[in-house]
Amino acid sequence: MLASDFFTIARLKEMRAEICEEGFIPDKFLADKPDSPMFGVNLACLYPFPTEVREVYEKLSAQLAALDSGVYVYPIWTTHVTIATFVNFGEHVSPTLQRIEELKNLTTQIVTQLKPWFMADREDSIKPFDLWIEQPVISRKAAILPLSDPSGAITQIRNRVAESLARNPSLRQRLDSLGLNIPPLIHSTVMRFKKVPADAQKFLSKFDEISRTVPRSAMRVNQIYITTETKPYMREGEILQPNL
Repeated sequence: MLASDFFTIARLKEMRAEICEEGFIPDKFLADKPDSPMFGVNLACLYPFPTEVREVYEKLSAQLAALDSGVYVYPIWTTHVTIATFVNFGEHVSPTLQRIEELKNLTTQIVTQLKPWFMADREDSIKPFDLWIEQPVISRKAAILPLSDPSGAITQIRNRVAESLARNPSLRQRLDSLGLNIPPLIHSTVMRFKKVPADAQKFLSKFDEISRTVPRSAMRVNQIYITTETKPYMREGEILQPNL
C-alpha cells in the first residue's frame, strides 16, 4: 500500500477543510495529565525509529516544536508504528494492580494465539521489509508521517492477525470490548496539541512549508512485537514479545 492510496487529493482537501472550519482539537491526555498511568497493548514495529532516519526525524521534530508553544512533538524514543491495537490505553486510565495483572495475562493469551502465524520457519513467513516515510499530513487532532509499504507486508500482517483472532471467537470478543482496532492506515503520529494554536491559518502555512522539505526515507522493519503502553503515546512502555 502506498500512502497516496489512502491520502488521496480529495481526502487531503477534506481534512484541510475540517481544520479551517472547525479548528484543531487539544489532546485530552497531554493537556491535563500527560504522565497519567495507563495500560494498553499493541502490535507494533519501528519502536523507536532506526538510526538511519534519526537525523531526518530530529530535524523535523525541531521544526514542528518551533511552530507553537502548544504543540507536543513525539521524542524519537517514543516513535513507533502501530500495526494493531489490542487494548486501548485510553480506556484504561489509572488501572489497579489487579487490573494490570488481568491485562498482562490477556497479553499472554494474545501472544499464544498469534505466534504460530508468525513463525520464522513457515513457508510464507514475513521477511524484513521497508516502510517509506512520506511528507507529513495534518488533521484536527495530530500531525502524522504517512508510510508507504510497497511490499504489502503490513497488510499481510494485519490480515494474519484478523484471521488468527477469528479462530478464537472468545478472545476476539474480549478484545473487542477492550478497544481492538486493526486500522487501514500505515503511519506514525509525530505531533499532537496540548493547546490549539491561536492562528490556525498561519500554523497551517508554516506546517506546509516544513512538510515539503521532509525527504522520502526508508526504514527497514526487521521485527514486529507486542508492546505495552503505560503512559500516553508510548511515553512509557516496553516490548514484551520481541520478534513475534
